[in-house]
Amino acid sequence: MSPKAQVKIDIRQACDKLLDRAENEIHLLKQEVERLSTEKDQQAHDSSQLIHQLRVEKAQVADQLRQSVTNTESAITTCQKLESEASQLKQQLHDAQHNQRDYVAWSEIQPIFSRIRGLFLTGNTLREELQAFENRYMGKQLPGDGVIQDSWSNPNVSFGMLDPSVLSGFAVTNNFALNTPQVPPLPGQYPALS
Repeated sequence: MSPKAQVKIDIRQACDKLLDRAENEIHLLKQEVERLSTEKDQQAHDSSQLIHQLRVEKAQVADQLRQSVTNTESAITTCQKLESEASQLKQQLHDAQHNQRDYVAWSEIQPIFSRIRGLFLTGNTLREELQAFENRYMGKQLPGDGVIQDSWSNPNVSFGMLDPSVLSGFAVTNNFALNTPQVPPLPGQYPALS
């Protein structure tokens, strides 16, 4: 074989080796590209799922935030209403305390009214007994049946107070003001006295 033919064969073999290596490299590159493409698709899919999950979480957080804002506004409104009611109750309590400064508790004045009632009953009883006694005494001073006295029968004579000399020997003391008007309590002002 000639050296030219040998060189051609050597070149050919070298070219075949280069082509084999190139094909092998191309095959490896294709595999690498496919692997990278698969990874890229997986990453894109994972990213898409992550984005979707983040959007769902964002929507949930937004709903929670809206609900929280609504609850906060409702709580603020309730607090304002309660503060207003508390202020009104405080004012009413202040007014009630201010108004009650001039009042006395019924438990404090009830015994006094009971004693006063007892005194009135005693006074009325004594007055009735005194009037009965005076009526009996005056009845003794009247003339008997069928006896006519000039001063009684005379229409021109005016009658007046009983002369104290008529009651000689009988001392009468008037410790009670019989003509003093007694003002009863208004109906419903106090509970029934016992």
